[in-house]
Amino acid sequence: MYERLYIHEWIYNAGAVAMLQLDSQQEIKVNANRLDVPMEWIEQLPQRLFDYLIESYSRAQNTLEWLQKTMNYARKNVDEKDKKQQTAFKMSIDRFKSTLKDSLAKVKKYFEEEAIEAERLEKESLEALKDKNFELLEHLMREIQILLEKKEVDEKITLNYVKAVILAPASGQVSFLNVTKNAATRQEQQQIFYTDFVEPVLIELRLRTWIEQQDEEQLFSFLRESEYIIAKEWRKAHKKATAIDFEWFEQYPKCTALPNHWGTLPFEEKIFMPLASTSLNDRWFGHKDHIQVISPLARLLLFLSPLGCTRYRKKTANSEEMVFAFLHVEGDCEESLQRNRAFSKIMHNENSLIEALRGTHEKQQQIEKARREVTVLIEWFTESKAKKTLLEYRWIEERFYKYVLNENYISQVYPMEFREAIVQQHLRNYDTKMLIQQELYEQLKKDIGRNTWGVYQCLRIRELMMGGSTVEQQKSLTDRMYATGHALRLSLTSNDVSNSGQNEYKASNSKKLDASIYRILNAAKSGNRTLFFELVIRLNILAGRKISKEFAQCLDREVVNDAKFATMSLAFVAGLMAVQTKEEEKKDGENN
Repeated sequence: MYERLYIHEWIYNAGAVAMLQLDSQQEIKVNANRLDVPMEWIEQLPQRLFDYLIESYSRAQNTLEWLQKTMNYARKNVDEKDKKQQTAFKMSIDRFKSTLKDSLAKVKKYFEEEAIEAERLEKESLEALKDKNFELLEHLMREIQILLEKKEVDEKITLNYVKAVILAPASGQVSFLNVTKNAATRQEQQQIFYTDFVEPVLIELRLRTWIEQQDEEQLFSFLRESEYIIAKEWRKAHKKATAIDFEWFEQYPKCTALPNHWGTLPFEEKIFMPLASTSLNDRWFGHKDHIQVISPLARLLLFLSPLGCTRYRKKTANSEEMVFAFLHVEGDCEESLQRNRAFSKIMHNENSLIEALRGTHEKQQQIEKARREVTVLIEWFTESKAKKTLLEYRWIEERFYKYVLNENYISQVYPMEFREAIVQQHLRNYDTKMLIQQELYEQLKKDIGRNTWGVYQCLRIRELMMGGSTVEQQKSLTDRMYATGHALRLSLTSNDVSNSGQNEYKASNSKKLDASIYRILNAAKSGNRTLFFELVIRLNILAGRKISKEFAQCLDREVVNDAKFATMSLAFVAGLMAVQTKEEEKKDGENN
């Protein structure tokens, strides 16, 4: 017997990908957006799920790797010869202490027999660290490893971590995710999960099968004895029934996610918190027709959905959050699985959104060159205590891969934070000129190590995204204006070396030029074309150079729109600021 699922929306696709991740024996049959899941597979889901969680998110392995890493870093800087080494040593031992105390505190909380051993190891490790006795600390680390890798210890700590950090952001404190269940054994938590999530799916599957087969005996026996909600409602409506009215079951609406299932559960916030559904409000105000209803199987997919996503740290405007991201391929669960596996692997190894997106696209091109599929990147996080949710959808088009993730451009953008910010802005389909302006101001503050080559690459990407292949096939406005700005700088600063031997202090042409650049950049930022034009003319007259025809056109808004003026002005400023060769700037960028 199979449970058939037709997947359409991204949240259920994430749950389907999670199911396929758990299906190590490939028992689930996949055909485009259709999944045929054996009934026996669903019955065994609790065991599969808990095995997967413990194996994939083992806290023992993660903790030991982090302890070893911080200890090695502390040992490397143990001499504390200078302020830099002192800071590095203090930071590493603080992290070591914090991780050690936190992990052993969990052992002491749940395991009485191991608590004494954990207390001893913590005390001796801290003393060895204080004495900078790393040989003893290495020995103690092996004992800590034995303790944390004990099966019951690792299972308990890992499950509590996964519940709080991976599953709870989507489902809150439901079922075994409730903190009151943290002390329960693995088997007890598996049973709670089975009762709350798996059993309702199996009951409704059997019910629909009996109805389709007109098996009145089995159905009548279940409806008279079961405490399931459908059985209770049937007994209330048929108090003296001696036969089954099969048409009565048609009253149940279809599930909004899986149309071939009944909708018996209201789609409420506690089922999938990031969507913040208002079903309860609709019920309160009497708008029952507005309530979306889903099936137990749809609820199970929503519960599993975080496991189909990739989790990583992302900088937002005012903070840094751990977000869940999912690459959704419309109408193809298998392709969604492959892309998200590649995405997760690259994010884990490279910790770079750019590399992850590029890697998944390259894989897609290798597997399927004939078909063009729409990919959506969904990023979300939710913090229930602060009542805060972020949910962003980004359509990833072919031109994004072609231009933004182009190795010839994006790999030359430094620093890394600026590179990631540019990619995020293009993902949102926003203009990147504000980020580029901000980076130019930052670079202008530097006397040495100034890097405008990365800004130039970002401007090339920006122009390509706006102009596409027509810009790609010719020398772009960015190229011309950057070269014009750099040539003007060379003309204006050529006398700096010859004047350096004079006794009387005189500001160099480079410093004077930087003051002019600041005013030009302000004019470009505010869109003041007249002031921009006047300042550029002054510099060209001072250098004895002819005015480029592009500058004369910048005053005509019909010829040069705002987007084109931004390209022209920022590329010119970037070239005017460039104090190093392309090779020098690239080398400095890679080192920073």
